[in-house]
Amino acid sequence: MARGIEETLSAERRRLYALRDENRLWPHAEWARYCLDHPLTGILVRSLVWEYEADEGTWTAGLPHRAGSLTLDGRTADAAAITRVRLWHPDRSTPGQVAAVRALLTGHHVHQPCDRTGEVL
Repeated sequence: MARGIEETLSAERRRLYALRDENRLWPHAEWARYCLDHPLTGILVRSLVWEYEADEGTWTAGLPHRAGSLTLDGRTADAAAITRVRLWHPDRSTPGQVAAVRALLTGHHVHQPCDRTGEVL
């Protein structure tokens, strides 16, 4: 059983890794149901930085949180206000935002999942 879980997590890491370049968008409720709340996928999803859209075209990076999203400036974005979600990518960010993401991860002791080569997802 443990081997099956390990294989599933590895497959999920690969799938999530591929999402970095796809710019896949999910409606928030669908993302929460199939990604965040999934018993295995959710383990990885909760340790990744995502972008949340509350106002059309305005994206805010943050970590998943029970109430919605913990943003880079320490606020909690309300889940009810979030319309869409996508995986955060540093190529869409300024150097200041990348530094803020690193600070958020460090400040909350969040370790990013890695693929088999050790590359952060």
